[in-house]
Amino acid sequence: MKRLLVAGVVALALAVLVVALKLPGPIEPADAFVEKWLVAVVGDGAPDRGWSQLDEASRAQFGNDAEAFRLAADAQDWSGFRSEGIEAYHLESWLWSVYVRVAGGLSATPAFLRDARLVGPWCVDDTAPGFHLQVVQEWPWTERILGTGGLTGSSERALIAGKCTTASIPHEQFQPGGEMVWAGHRLSVWNWTTLPLFIVDKAGRRVELPPCEKIGIDDYGREFAVRAADGYVMTIGLDVPQEGVTTFVVIGSRDAYVNNAPPAEPMAPCEGTPQVQVGL
Repeated sequence: MKRLLVAGVVALALAVLVVALKLPGPIEPADAFVEKWLVAVVGDGAPDRGWSQLDEASRAQFGNDAEAFRLAADAQDWSGFRSEGIEAYHLESWLWSVYVRVAGGLSATPAFLRDARLVGPWCVDDTAPGFHLQVVQEWPWTERILGTGGLTGSSERALIAGKCTTASIPHEQFQPGGEMVWAGHRLSVWNWTTLPLFIVDKAGRRVELPPCEKIGIDDYGREFAVRAADGYVMTIGLDVPQEGVTTFVVIGSRDAYVNNAPPAEPMAPCEGTPQVQVGL
């Protein structure tokens, strides 16, 4: 009888533990997760219009007020909005980059999504076929969330204009690969162009970026501008530094790549020059 009692207590404890941890079932594909959000935000899905799927930064755009978000979505005319395909890329164990092709491209994407930075511009060469989002799941037992991720200077301008104001590298070219590199808190900055560049942070510290070279930098600012001798190239902002993690920044002739994993090999040849905005 005592053994049966002990077994019952153990079984009950395990059941409580499973409920407490909310162990996940099968993982929903990232493209399906984004599609569910799009259905909700246009008013054909969850009554919260997809609020529960957003990350903290996106919610902050609405003062962390779910009702304000719902009312803003309700006020938008969604009748002409139609997605034509969703592509998901698994970048790291916890991160997916998802691209949504829109009928009419980025300029046909409702201003509600662009103005609040709920989505980021997807630029391919000189066209903008749609927008992109990130799907994040930090731990297997945590909820998935949506966010746009960091925006480079060219992406900022694309959001304002509703189109790509400069050409950008197709996302396949800079797909990250391998595991995160634990080599101290550093930046690894690649000037993957034939033009001499330099970076300067808000404190005025400057580091030269020779053409077609990789430079390791210790303890640099979280936000810095990439510049050439005659003007501005782009601004890059990093997340809160993570001890022991190297952030890789690749400056290409058309856009930039920023991630905690190095770009996939083989890299495209170092070539071309970035668009420099003279006088800025």
